[in-house]
Amino acid sequence: MPAITDRSTKTPLLKTGILNHGTLHVRDIAKSRRFYEEVLGIECIQTSPLSLMIRKGTAHVYAVVEQPAGIHPPMTMLNHNGFEVGSLGEVEAAHELIATIKEEYGIKKVMPISHMHGDASFYFMDQDDNWWEIVHVRPGGYVADFDDKANWDLTGHHEVAEWVDLFVNEKKLRLHYRPGLEAGLGTDTLSGARAYCVPLGAGLGVVAFTGREDVPLEQRAVLQGLTRQAAVAFERLRLAEEARSAALRARTEEMRSALLSTISHDLRTPLAVVTGAATALKDEASLDGPTRRSLVETICDEAERLERLVRNLLDMTRVQAGALKVKREWVPLEEIIGSARARLAKQLSGRTVHVELPETLTLVAVDPLLFEQVLLNLLENAVKYTPPGSPIDMMARVTATGIELEVCDRGPGFDPQESERLFEKFYRGARSIGGGAGLGLAVSRGIVEAHGGRISAVNRPGGGASFVVSLPSEGTPPLVPEEDAA
Repeated sequence: MPAITDRSTKTPLLKTGILNHGTLHVRDIAKSRRFYEEVLGIECIQTSPLSLMIRKGTAHVYAVVEQPAGIHPPMTMLNHNGFEVGSLGEVEAAHELIATIKEEYGIKKVMPISHMHGDASFYFMDQDDNWWEIVHVRPGGYVADFDDKANWDLTGHHEVAEWVDLFVNEKKLRLHYRPGLEAGLGTDTLSGARAYCVPLGAGLGVVAFTGREDVPLEQRAVLQGLTRQAAVAFERLRLAEEARSAALRARTEEMRSALLSTISHDLRTPLAVVTGAATALKDEASLDGPTRRSLVETICDEAERLERLVRNLLDMTRVQAGALKVKREWVPLEEIIGSARARLAKQLSGRTVHVELPETLTLVAVDPLLFEQVLLNLLENAVKYTPPGSPIDMMARVTATGIELEVCDRGPGFDPQESERLFEKFYRGARSIGGGAGLGLAVSRGIVEAHGGRISAVNRPGGGASFVVSLPSEGTPPLVPEEDAA
C-alpha cells in the first residue's frame, strides 16, 4: 500500500484560477499529487493511502481515488478539469510550459491552442489519462454565451465535427458511448448543431450532413451505411499506400546494399592494383626498365578504369537529378568512334572491331563528350561480357527520322525477358561472364534519352547481343568545305 506523501513546498509552475469541474481517477496517487501541487497549485488533503480530497480557490471539492489500470473508468465529455487564467498571453505561456515539462511529469498529450471556447484554451492529458483545460474566458464568462446566442453560440457544423473527430475517432477520451457515435442535429449529443455528423473511425475524419431539419431514422441508417462503406474504401487506400511505401523502402534498401557492394568492389580493385604497382616502383630500386614500364602502364590503365567508373557514377547522379545538360554540336561520327576506340585500345587489343559508316553520314548533332561516353560504355560492355578475341561490329545508318548506331558482339547474348532490365542501375544479366558495377548501360540510356533518342537491346542471329542507339534528326548539318586541289 502506498505511503502518505508530504505536502510539496515548491511554488506551482502554473498560475491558475478557479478549478471549474471534473472528477479524477488515478493510477499512482503519489505521482499525481506531486503533479497537482507542483504544476497546478491544487490544495491536496490525503484522506487515505488511496484517496485525496482536492480543491482550488472554491468550496468545490474533488475526490481522487487510485485504481488499477485494468479497471480505469471511462471518461465522459464533462469529465475534464478546467482552470481559468487571466489573459490570452497566460494561456500561451501555460501551453509552452506544459510542452516543456511533458516528460518530467508524464504528460501524454498536449493539444494545440483553440479559440472554440472563451478567447483561448487548450487541453492536455496527464499520466492518468485525465484531461485538463487551461482557458481564458471573456468578460462575463460563459453566461454571455447564453444571453447573446446570436453572437456567441458556436454550435454548428464545424464545432460538432471537431467534437466527433476529437472525442470519437481519435479516442482521446474513453467515452462510454457505443462505437460509431453519431452527434449533432437530431441526436442526443450536441443536438443544437446545424449538422448531423457521423465519424468514419480509425482517425479518418467525420462526415457532416447539413440541413435545417432532423434526419429521419431510416435516412440515418442509409447515411451510416454509406459512411461505413466510405471508411472501408479510405482504409483500403491507406493500406495500399502503406504497402507501396513499404515496397519502396525495401527497394531503396536493396539498391543501397547493391550500390555499396558493387561500388566498393569496383573501387577497391583498381585502387589495390595501383597501390601494389606504385609500392613496387617505390620499394624495388633494382627493377629493370621493361618491368618499370609495365608497372607504370598498369597504374595508368587502372587509373583510367577508375576514372570511367567515377564518371559513370557522376553521370548517373546527374541523370537521376535531371541535371544532365546536353550541349549539341555538329561533329563527325567517325571522330567520336575513333576517340572511344583509342581510349579503350588496350581492352580492345586482340579483337577485330569492324566499323561500317555510310558515306552520306558525315556529321551528327550530339554532345561529343556525352556521346563518346555512350560508345565507351557499349564497347566496354562488349569487352566485359564476351570471350577474349571475339569480334565487335559497329554500324551506322540513316533512317527516315534520324540515325541509328549499332554496337554488336558475339558473346552469350541475354535472356529475352531481360531486354529492359539490362538498362536498370546495378543490373547484370543472368548470362554475364565478366565483372562490372552494372552502371554503364543505365548511364548510356540516360544520355541517349537526354538527346531525345532511345536505346534498345536485341539478340543477334547466330549468337551475341546488339545494342541499337536511335537519335532523331536535328536539322540540316552545315556544309563541309572541300579542300582546294593542289
